[in-house]
Amino acid sequence: MDQLITHFTLCKRRLPYLMVGEMMLCGLAVVSLLASEILWVMARHQIHAVEIKALAGSVIMIVMIIALLGNSISTLKKSLQIFKPADSVLRGENISEQQAPAFWQWIRQIAHNAQLTVPDNIVVGLCDSFFVIANTVQLKGGERLTGNTLHFPLTYASLMSKAEIAAIIGHELGHFTGEDTQYSLRFVPIYDSTQRSLAALADNSMAGSFLDNLVLNPALDMGRWFLECFHESVNYWNRLRELAADRAGANSASAQDFSSALLRIIALTEPVNEHLDALVNRRVLAENWVASLHDFIAPTGSLDVRSAIDREIAHPMDSHPITRERIAALGVAFDESLIARASRPVSEEDYGAVAQLFDASEPALYRTLSGAIVESQRQALQTDAGRGLERLDLWMIQKSSPILYWGGWLLIAMSLLLWVPAVVLRLWSWLPYGLAMLFLGVVFIWQAKRQKRRVRQPIFSLTAESIESTYLPQPLMLRDITAFDLQADSSSMTLVLYVREGYHPDISLTKKQSMPAIRFNDAIRAMQIYDVGDLWLKSGRESVKVTPEKLTEWVGQYLTSDRARQHLQDYS
Repeated sequence: MDQLITHFTLCKRRLPYLMVGEMMLCGLAVVSLLASEILWVMARHQIHAVEIKALAGSVIMIVMIIALLGNSISTLKKSLQIFKPADSVLRGENISEQQAPAFWQWIRQIAHNAQLTVPDNIVVGLCDSFFVIANTVQLKGGERLTGNTLHFPLTYASLMSKAEIAAIIGHELGHFTGEDTQYSLRFVPIYDSTQRSLAALADNSMAGSFLDNLVLNPALDMGRWFLECFHESVNYWNRLRELAADRAGANSASAQDFSSALLRIIALTEPVNEHLDALVNRRVLAENWVASLHDFIAPTGSLDVRSAIDREIAHPMDSHPITRERIAALGVAFDESLIARASRPVSEEDYGAVAQLFDASEPALYRTLSGAIVESQRQALQTDAGRGLERLDLWMIQKSSPILYWGGWLLIAMSLLLWVPAVVLRLWSWLPYGLAMLFLGVVFIWQAKRQKRRVRQPIFSLTAESIESTYLPQPLMLRDITAFDLQADSSSMTLVLYVREGYHPDISLTKKQSMPAIRFNDAIRAMQIYDVGDLWLKSGRESVKVTPEKLTEWVGQYLTSDRARQHLQDYS
C-alpha cells in the first residue's frame, strides 16, 4: 500500500512537466520538419510560384506552432493546478450531534463496538446509498465539510433493520481504519482527481484545432498510459480493502446481518430509484418522501434477492466485488435461511426504528431534504427552459445547381448538333445519342431549377415549440418528437425525428415522392429531413455554415428546452 501511494504521488507530480515537455518536443519536431523543407527549397537556384506558396504556408504554420509553444508556460501552470483534488458535491443535510444526539450516539456505539473511527461529519440524504468520503465535501447549500464524511440515506435505512444498518455503517467506517485510512485519505482523492482532470483535458481537446491536437494528443496519450500502469494495482487494492471493510461490517453486527444487508440494498435499488425519480419529477406528490417510498414498496411483499447475488453495489468512488464473492469471503452460506432473511417484506418496525433516531426533528428533516432536491431540479429546469427560444432558420447551401443548369443546356446544344448531321446526312444511328443528350439536359435543368427553389426559403426552422417548414403542411410540434438521430451515408446526411405513438402526419408526407425534402417514414415512425449535411444559418446579412455537430447540439437543446418548459408546469 505504501509503495503504491509513494510511487503514484511521485509520478503524479512529474506527469504535468512530462506532458508539457512532450507538447513542446512535438511542436518543435513539426517546426524542424517544416524548416528543413523550407531550407531545401531555398537552396535551389530557381523557385517557382507554386513553391513560393508552399513556403508561405509553411512559414505561417511555423509561426502558429511557435505561438502555441509560447503558451506552454501557462499550460504548465494549468497542468500543475488540474491535478489538485476537487471537492465532492453531495445532496443532503449535515447533521450535527446537537441536532440528533440519539443518532450520533448510536453511530459512536457502532464504531466503539468494532473499534472503528467515528466520522467527522454525517450527511443525511435521500438519494444514493451508504458511502464514505475522505476528501472535502461541498453540499448543495454551500456548506463545506472537511475530514471523514459518512453519507446516511434515510431511504434505504428505513427499509432495513438496525442490525443490517449497523453492519453497513461498520463496513463504511472500516475504510477509515487501519491501513485503509492511508488509501482513503491519501490515494483515492489524488487518483480520482487525476482521472477527472485528464478526462476534462481530453474533452477540451476535441474542440481544438488541428495544430492544437497535433501537440496535445501525444501528451494525453502519456497521461492515459500513466493511469493504465496503475489500473491493475488499483483494482487489486480495491478488492482487498473492500473485503477488509466487509469484515469490519460483520464485526459491527454479524456476518449474517452484513450479508443480508448487501442483498437487500441491491434488491431495493431499482424500486427506490424508480419512486425517487417519480417524486423528483413530480409524477408523485408527497410531503414525506421516506414514508411515501415505504408505502410504494410495501405492497410488493418479498424482495427478489436471488438476482442480486452476482451484482455489485453502486458506489460513487469505488467498484465493489460482486456480492457472491463478498458473502463467500465471510464464510456465510447462500442458503434459504439467508434468502428468507434478506427478502423479507418491508416493515413498519424498521421504518419506526430509524425515525426514532432523529427524535422530533424527523418530519422537518424529511421536508428539508425533499424540498432541497425539488428546488434543485426546478432551477435546473428553469435553466434549460430559458434556452432554445430564438428562431433558427436553416437554409440549404446551393452548390451544384449552376453546374447542373449550364451542363443541361450544354447537353441540349450537343443534342441539336447531333440531329443536324443525322437528318441532313441521314445518319440515323446518331439520333438515339441526340435523344439521350436531350433527355439528360432536360433532367439537369429541371433538377437545377428545383434546387434553386429549395434555397429560396429555409428548408426548416427551429422554434421554441415546433419545427416549421414550407415542406410541412403543419408544424411538427417538439412535444411530439421522442428522439432524433443524424444519419449519414456516402453522399448526404438525413435528420431523423422519431415521433410518439398516435401522431398522424399529413397524408401528403407519406406518399412516394421523387427526392423529397421532408418525408414521413411510417415503418420507423419518423420524420426524415434530407440533405442536412449542407446547411447554413442565416442571421441578418451574415450566413454561417452549420456543422453536423452543431445541428445535433441545436436539435437536442430545443427538445430539452421544450421538455423543461412543459415539466416546469408541475412545479407551480
